[in-house]
Amino acid sequence: MAKTCLRGSVAVLLSIGLAGFVCARQGQQISTPIAGARQTAEFTAPAPDRPRLAERNPRYKINRSDILNLSFPLSPEFNQSVTVQPDGYITLQGAGSICILGMTVPETSEAIKKAYAKVLHEPIVDVDLKDFQRAYFIVPLRPSRSPAVSCRQRRRRFFFITAPRMAGCRPGNSS
Repeated sequence: MAKTCLRGSVAVLLSIGLAGFVCARQGQQISTPIAGARQTAEFTAPAPDRPRLAERNPRYKINRSDILNLSFPLSPEFNQSVTVQPDGYITLQGAGSICILGMTVPETSEAIKKAYAKVLHEPIVDVDLKDFQRAYFIVPLRPSRSPAVSCRQRRRRFFFITAPRMAGCRPGNSS
């Protein structure tokens, strides 16, 4: 019985040593898995051909032509409404311009606080989206006439079968 255990452990040690020797010759590192531990190589980065998981409940990112209301509770003279310019910048009263394109509202609030830190001592700012880019769909008609219809243009629910009617087409019209 003891000889069988001894032979089994010698065989395991020899196989580990042989695997280490082969890996060392190929220039790889050997890693022995620990019981109950995750293999980190699998979870580091997915292959480019595999789909990636989407972020759950992503925050809205600031786009061009969005309108923001900035309110300073302690300094109401700096309250303002700003529009994001086509290049992604907003112009702040008394603090210059900053680029906020692609930022979330909390990130924008921090960037504005940092810009106003030169003018105000520990500024408190509230950022609210007044107007933003809404969801829309495009109704394919003739190439010269394909209107984009906002999903919030109508308050009632709609189905995609009614989309041409919302865009101004009537049944039997070829135009």
